[in-house]
Amino acid sequence: MSQIQNKQKIIVSYHDNLYIETTIPDDWNNDYIVINPNDISSFNYNPELHDIFPWGDLAYDTCAKQFNLPNKGFSKELSELCNDKYVTREKLDSLKDIPYTVCSNRVVNWSGDPNDKLIAKPVDGCGSRDLHIVKHGDILPDDDITYIIELYIDDKYHRATIDGYITNGQIGVLDIFDYNFYPNDPMKLTSMVYPSKFIDNQLIYDKYIEVVSELHEKTGCNNQIINIDIFIMDNEVKVMEINPRMGGNYLPIFEISTGYNPWKCHEAVYNGEIPVRTGKEHNGICKFTYLWTDSVYKYVDDQSSDYNMFSLLAGKDSYSQLYIYSETKSLEELDIIANNELTRLSKLH
Repeated sequence: MSQIQNKQKIIVSYHDNLYIETTIPDDWNNDYIVINPNDISSFNYNPELHDIFPWGDLAYDTCAKQFNLPNKGFSKELSELCNDKYVTREKLDSLKDIPYTVCSNRVVNWSGDPNDKLIAKPVDGCGSRDLHIVKHGDILPDDDITYIIELYIDDKYHRATIDGYITNGQIGVLDIFDYNFYPNDPMKLTSMVYPSKFIDNQLIYDKYIEVVSELHEKTGCNNQIINIDIFIMDNEVKVMEINPRMGGNYLPIFEISTGYNPWKCHEAVYNGEIPVRTGKEHNGICKFTYLWTDSVYKYVDDQSSDYNMFSLLAGKDSYSQLYIYSETKSLEELDIIANNELTRLSKLH
């Protein structure tokens, strides 16, 4: 990776520097700058001098549109495909295992059983925003949104997220985090845990390879990080959605838990190399509590106890994120600690 380490590293993200700096590699020696995606069009990018590292939906999509280097991790075609959930299912055979249709006139018109439970998602939505549980004949609330309507997958089935890569045509998985949701609000995320309880489920790896292989075939993307959200059913894995980047909401816990540094993963795949762990794996949990906070990031680091904890209060999204990891405690024990800390935080706000 020597050729990439001599270049100026440009991180494109709307996140605060503090959020990003939690995982900057030591050998970068502060030789990086962070720019907002809105400013990328005025940045004088030179591939001989710069390497671009996006974090988040807007960052990746902006870079892909600006540079369109499908063999270097920035595929405009891949970005556009993933940015329209209806088009994604239409174009990819590996995503046609969930019945779906499209709705652009607010009226849900379902050709299946009229009693089917359905979910309506904006085709270009992100962050689980503007989701609606509907049935045939319902009227959706927004005139200006085109929705994909999908058969609702029963809440008893587990949901997880996979980060992986394709480099020089070789596909691999970096991590699998489990998603947990509030029992009385199954579209509202309450926590993510690593490692997944399904870490040894070969069906997950087979599905990831199937989907990424088809993405490669349809768009030519290569040397690329790809994130996929999935449903884990009895003897089948089905895709919820695809993101042409690493998962965006758990950057600090990613390296702590998986042992992979996210920026080193990007460096490796850009050079056609397989990412390698640079640290140890830990049990990890990322708890979410939906609280109104101020507009700045607050950082708390507690190294005094037998578990490590830091919380990042993200005013932009109006919720606090609590990350806890440990070599010695089980995920069940960490979950109790996290819930107690969230109770304390909620009383402060």
